Amino acid sequence: GRRQGRRQGRRQGRRWERRLQGCGSESGGESGGGGYSSSGGGATAQLWDQARAAASEVVVERIPALLEESVEYVERCMDLSETLADRIAALPPDVFENMLHSCFQEDEWMLITLGGVLGFLIGLAQAFALGA
Repeated sequence: GRRQGRRQGRRQGRRWERRLQGCGSESGGESGGGGYSSSGGGATAQLWDQARAAASEVVVERIPALLEESVEYVERCMDLSETLADRIAALPPDVFENMLHSCFQEDEWMLITLGGVLGFLIGLAQAFALGA
């Protein structure tokens, strides 16, 4: 859960730091050492680009876990399923019917046709069963 997420976050943070350190060593021993200005010359701009790419990669790797944790948290706090069930149960029948009708409106013809066919077949079965 939360402990595993922290551990994973620290691990990714260390990975990001190693990438940045590796980027700094590729700059060719630029004087000033810590000059992180993207308006500077080629090596510094390249260092910034690599740092941004490394940071973006860490963020993109971490987003799915963060979203999953967020969804679970929101569902627990809001008790969404219970709230929806209570509110739907409290709807007046005509409002509930209109809501359902809008959901099944596209397939209404198929439901009516299927009901007619099944009714006809059951009627035939009853007629033969009762010997009419």
